[in-house]
Amino acid sequence: MAYTAYIDSAYYTATYQGTAIASADFARIALRASDELDKLTVNLVRLNGLTSYSTDAQEAIKLATCALAESLAQIDMATDSAGVMASSESVNGYSYSGIDQTSITAALKTARQQAWTYLQRAGFSRVVCI
Repeated sequence: MAYTAYIDSAYYTATYQGTAIASADFARIALRASDELDKLTVNLVRLNGLTSYSTDAQEAIKLATCALAESLAQIDMATDSAGVMASSESVNGYSYSGIDQTSITAALKTARQQAWTYLQRAGFSRVVCI
């Protein structure tokens, strides 16, 4: 069975009203977001199947996936080719540029917390440390 995303671009733009994900990147990011959701739910949605949940729970799962996808897209836009967020600062006329792995970690934590606001409505309880 092929691994499929819990959302499509039509749902993301029409229902979630998202705009942060370029259409060329949507399929890749939606799969990554679905994978993140599976990590948060300890694969319960993947194992049971999305359609095994009530309509309201399915909606909450999809909204959680959209929140994760949007955050992942924003992280992608802010990262360099090595996969780390660039940070720069200027002090007394001198500039410094470097990598900021802690920003990625913080952004992912925020994304997971946003997803949980939706997942709790679907009846999931926190079983994974965010």
